[in-house]
Amino acid sequence: MSREIKFRAWHKKERVMLKPNDAFGTTRDLDCVIYYAQGQPVELMQYTGLKDMNGVKIYEGDIVNLIPDGYIQELATVEWDDDNASYIYRRISPLELVNGEGIFVKWKPVEVIGNIYSNPELMGGK
Repeated sequence: MSREIKFRAWHKKERVMLKPNDAFGTTRDLDCVIYYAQGQPVELMQYTGLKDMNGVKIYEGDIVNLIPDGYIQELATVEWDDDNASYIYRRISPLELVNGEGIFVKWKPVEVIGNIYSNPELMGGK
C-alpha cells in the first residue's frame, strides 16, 4: 500500500503558508521539512491522505465544517492524536444554527474552510 506523504508549513515570521511548489521558491514536497530542519521559524503540518467534499487535500491544522449543508455549522480542527495514532477532528464549538434554520441534518463529507494560522477568527477566541 502506498500513501502520499506531503507537508506544508506556516512560516511564523513571514506569516505565510508554505506549500510544495509555492512560496520562497520551494520546488519539492520536502522543502518545508528542510526549512524546519534548518531551524527556520516554521510549523509543519502533514497531509492526512484525505480530501474534503470539494477535492481539497486535508492537512493537520485545517479547520473543517463537519456539516456543510448551509443551515448548521459545526467547526473542528484537524489534529494528530497520539493516543489513537490517527488524525482526528476536534470540535471547536457545539452546533450553531446558521441562517436561523435547520432542524433535520443529514451528515455529509466535511469541507475545509481555513486553517488555524491563516484564519484564527474561525477558532472562536481559542
